[in-house]
Amino acid sequence: MKFLTVLLTLVMLTSINFLNAQQRLYGDTTDLGDGIVYTWVDYNNQGTRDLIGVSMTQDAFNNLPTTANALNLLLPVSGTDTLFNHIFFNWNPMGHTPGYWTAPHFDIHFMMVSIAERQAVIGGPDSIIPAPYIPQDYIVSSPVVPQMGAHWVDSTSPELHGQTFTHTLIYGFYRTKMFFVEPMITLAYLQTNPNVTLTIKQPAQYMRTGYYPTLYTISYDASGQKYDIVLKDFIFRTGTPIGIQNISANIPGKFTIYQNYPNPFNPNTNIKFDIPEKSFVKLAIFNSLGQEIASLVNEELNAGTYNADWNASNYPSGVYFYKLTTGSFTETKKMILLK
Repeated sequence: MKFLTVLLTLVMLTSINFLNAQQRLYGDTTDLGDGIVYTWVDYNNQGTRDLIGVSMTQDAFNNLPTTANALNLLLPVSGTDTLFNHIFFNWNPMGHTPGYWTAPHFDIHFMMVSIAERQAVIGGPDSIIPAPYIPQDYIVSSPVVPQMGAHWVDSTSPELHGQTFTHTLIYGFYRTKMFFVEPMITLAYLQTNPNVTLTIKQPAQYMRTGYYPTLYTISYDASGQKYDIVLKDFIFRTGTPIGIQNISANIPGKFTIYQNYPNPFNPNTNIKFDIPEKSFVKLAIFNSLGQEIASLVNEELNAGTYNADWNASNYPSGVYFYKLTTGSFTETKKMILLK
């Protein structure tokens, strides 16, 4: 029966979008309650995403699980606009901490990393996020949640000021990298059959180049008997990595990574490295257990000499390692944090 519902729903939606001259591609579909939840993307003529959505059929609210559950739902991919990878969809029948989020609700993480990268997230303190990367009015709400990241909440959200929690938008970060945009919506609010368009507050700068949403909608489609949560009005932003500088216009003769300075250090140290040709470069920090705890560089760089800064304020004294990796070169060095 559910298969027939899925088939009829997708056929109807595909027909509607054909008439509207939109290219809608569908991602994963899975059961939820007595209904289904599925992902989809509308592409424009330039091959970039106009809308990224997740939809729940109305009967999904019948017989919802009585314990928390999580679903991985891949997004369809077409062209080069691939900043968003999948939806990490959570139903929380008892809510969760902090206390203002205890109402039954859905956490809908629009993830900017792969499932494997998200699942590799370890709990604990996070790297300090440079201020230009932090969206307006946002403050950190939690340390790193395993398999998710650190959650940042809008400090102006009504539930933080004694009002009833209905919906809010969370940002997720991990090791300075923006990991997700998360509409958090109560079951009770969805059952009012809303139709709202809400602003997504933006940071001053972005680490990665790509298309970022500026609005999201929460709506009930009576004809389709479904609820849609949609990111929209994407704008193109060029990544501007902070904490790394090209300090020389000369072209180095080989890949080199230098000893950090100062060493020992507290809490900041600088790591210089040479790139003789345009390359995809990863510079990561590891603890003494071999766990990656910070990513300073993870992008394509032009040839040159660079200096990267690491702020270790959130980490204890001890021995740490930094590793430079390109397609043809890798080297690791040791450093000491002494507080």
